[in-house]
Amino acid sequence: MNETLSKRQLNLLIDVSNVLNSSLSIDKIFQSIMKETINAIDAADGGVLFLYNKEEDALIAKSSQGFDPMIIENVKLKPGESMTGLAFLAKSCLLFPTQDQVRKTVLSMSEKNIEYMELSMEHYPYAAICAPIIRNGKGIGVITIDCFQKDGQFTQEDMDLLEAIAHQAAVALEKANLYRVQQQQFRELKELNNRIVEQNLMLQRSIELHNQLSDLVLEGEGLDSILQYINEQIGYPAILFDEIGEIVALSKHEWFSEELIDSLEKEVQLSWQAFNRHQTFVFSSQSVKSKKIVAFPVGSKQRLLGGLVIVSEQTVPELEIAALSHACTVVSLMLLKNQAVFDTEQALRGEFIDVILSGNMDEAFYQRAKHLHFQQNDFHVALIINFQEQKIDAKKWPTFERYLLQVIQRYIDEYVKNGMVVAKHDNITAILSFDEKLGNAHIRTTINTLIHHVKEYIQSRDWSIVPIVGVGRSFQGLKQIKKTLNEATKCLQFMKGYDLTTEILNYQDLGAQRLLLQNSKEELRDFIHETLEPLLQYDCQKQSDLFATLVVYLDHNKNIKNAAQSLHIHLNTLSYRLKRIYSILDIDPEDSQSMLDLHLSVNIYRYLNQ
Repeated sequence: MNETLSKRQLNLLIDVSNVLNSSLSIDKIFQSIMKETINAIDAADGGVLFLYNKEEDALIAKSSQGFDPMIIENVKLKPGESMTGLAFLAKSCLLFPTQDQVRKTVLSMSEKNIEYMELSMEHYPYAAICAPIIRNGKGIGVITIDCFQKDGQFTQEDMDLLEAIAHQAAVALEKANLYRVQQQQFRELKELNNRIVEQNLMLQRSIELHNQLSDLVLEGEGLDSILQYINEQIGYPAILFDEIGEIVALSKHEWFSEELIDSLEKEVQLSWQAFNRHQTFVFSSQSVKSKKIVAFPVGSKQRLLGGLVIVSEQTVPELEIAALSHACTVVSLMLLKNQAVFDTEQALRGEFIDVILSGNMDEAFYQRAKHLHFQQNDFHVALIINFQEQKIDAKKWPTFERYLLQVIQRYIDEYVKNGMVVAKHDNITAILSFDEKLGNAHIRTTINTLIHHVKEYIQSRDWSIVPIVGVGRSFQGLKQIKKTLNEATKCLQFMKGYDLTTEILNYQDLGAQRLLLQNSKEELRDFIHETLEPLLQYDCQKQSDLFATLVVYLDHNKNIKNAAQSLHIHLNTLSYRLKRIYSILDIDPEDSQSMLDLHLSVNIYRYLNQ
C-alpha cells in the first residue's frame, strides 16, 4: 500500500506513526489518531473513531473531532449500520462523495442514533471516508472522516492515506492494548503480593495472640484476664457472652458503666441469631452510637458457646479482626474447661447428697463434708426449687439452670456461713449452714431473702420460668441434713399434689397439716365436706360470710375481743355469729375434739383453695 502513496503522503504517514507510537495510553492514542488524521488530510474537517465492542455487538465512539463529544459518545452502531457499519463489514475503505449519499446512508441508522448524530453536528457532511481498523484479519474499529465544506472533496490519495493511517492505528492500538494487559497483570500480581503479605501478617498476628492467650490459660488465668489482655494488647475493650446472651466476663474499661453494659447486653441478645450463623459481623448500638461494635461467634458450628464483642471508636482493621477470630478458639476452650469443671463439681455434690439420703455416712463422707466446709455443730437447712411452668428450649435449659446455680451459690458465699447448691432430679437443691449461735428468725429471713433474690433475677431476664420452693426446718448436725431434705421434698409434693398457688412453702408453717401430707386430695376434700359443708352451703344460699368470720376468729386464737376488732363488728355481733356457726355445724364449742377437727378442716380448706 505504501508504494501507492506520494512522497508527501509518506512523510505525513511517518509523522502520524511517530505520534501514535509516542504513547502507550489508549485514551491518548484515540485522541492522537483523530487529530493527526484530520491534520494529514486537507479536506477533512472532522471525524470519529469507533471501536467494536463484542459484548454489545456495536461500534462505539471513542474519540471525535468536529462533533459534540458529550453527544457523539452515545452513538452505538451495529455492524452494517450507516457508513461506519458498512465499512466495518466490508473490511475495506469506503468513499461517500456527496451529501445525498451520506444522508441516505445515515438514515439507515436507528432513530436514537440519528437523533444523537444530528444533535452532535451543525449539518450533514458533504463527503465522508470510512476506513476499517483491521488486525490479524479481524475488524476492531473504523475511522470515519467528514468534510463539512460544500466545495470540499476527498481523493483516491486521501483514501489510500486514511487506509494507511488505519493500519498504523491498528498496530498502535494493539501495542497499547498489550501494554495495558501487562499493566493489569502487574497490578494484579502486586495486589496478590500485597494480599499474601497481609495474610502473612494476619497469620503472624493471630499466632502471636493465640500463643500469648494460651500461655495465660496454662498459667491458670481466667476469662477476665484473657479479655483484659485483649484490651491491653489490641486496644479494644471486650465483653464475652454465653450461648443465651448472658455476660460471662468483661475487660475493665472507662466506657463500661452499668448502664452501658446493660444496654449492650440487651442489644446483643436481640442480635443473637447472627451469632448462630457463625460469622463475624458488625452492628450499630443505640447505646454507643459513636462506637463500632464487632461480634465474633465462639464455639463450633455444631455448638455455639457464646460470642465475643469488642467496642471501638474507629473501624477495626482486618488484621485485628483475623487475630481476634483466632483468639476465639482459646476462649472456646476456656468456656468448655469451665463447664467441665462445673459439671464435675455438680456431680460430686450430687453424690454427696445421695450419701446423705442413703444414711451410709462413713469416714469418706465426713472427709468430703470437711472439704465442703460443713461443720458438725452447724445448723443445716435444705430448700428445693422446682420449675412448674417452663417455656425454655430443652437444649438451652442446662445453661439457664447453671446460671441459677451460680446466682444461688454467690448469695450463699456472701450472706451465709457456708452451703452448696446442686441440680438434681429436675430440681435445684440447696443446703445452707448457719452458726449455732444464730436464731431461727435469722435463718428464716436469710432464706426468704435468697428466694426473693432468685425470683428477681429470673424476672429481670424475662425468663419464662416460675419457681416453687419447698423449705425444710433447720437441724443441727450432719446426720440431720437428711431430715431437712425430706421435709423440703414433702413441701414440694404438697404444693404439686394439691395445686397450691403459693410459690414458697415452709415445712415449719404447715403445723398440723404436715400430718396429712401422705393423704390424697380426695381424702382431704372428704374430710372438709364432713366438717364444713353445711356452713359453706349456708353462706352460698344466704349470701352471708359466716365462714370468713370463723377463719378470723380461729386466726386470733379464739379471742373474741381481738377478732371483733379485726372484723370491725361489735362483741355481741360476733358472739351471735359464732352461736349461729356452731348451730349450723351441729358442734359443741366446749368439745375439744370437735373444735380440733374444725380448726384443722378450716386450715386444710384454705391450703387447697389458695
